[in-house]
Amino acid sequence: MSQAVKTSGERRLVLQKDLTELRRLAAFARDAGRAQGLDDAQIFALELCLEEAAANIIKHSRAPGRPGGNISVSISRAARCLVARLEDDGAPFDPTRVPVSPVAESLENARVGGLGIHLIRRLATSMRYERAKDCNRLTLEFGFESDKT
Repeated sequence: MSQAVKTSGERRLVLQKDLTELRRLAAFARDAGRAQGLDDAQIFALELCLEEAAANIIKHSRAPGRPGGNISVSISRAARCLVARLEDDGAPFDPTRVPVSPVAESLENARVGGLGIHLIRRLATSMRYERAKDCNRLTLEFGFESDKT
């Protein structure tokens, strides 16, 4: 059961499902993070998590019979955290059910890619998924402390 959370200063961005849009998303995350008073490390974590989540949506969420589509991204402040939400109309995909990736024992054994969800789990305080009305909704919370509340 979800609870209503009072938010402030919500910012929204709509992206096309195209990897070139990740530049716009990065700038959006940096601007929103600065507006919320986050430090550079916190802004980097927010930006990285949003880019990884959006890249996964762009690469893997094409719904059969539905070309393209958009991703709606919102960032807002809740009581003690920053809330980032990504919504898309692609095929259902719950990243919270992806198994934890094993850590490579050495650099030689490491594989390129496939660590986006692992990074999100490490950097975000929480990650929730829901499917509602043919829409994927991924909510990330960051327990950042800042001067602005």
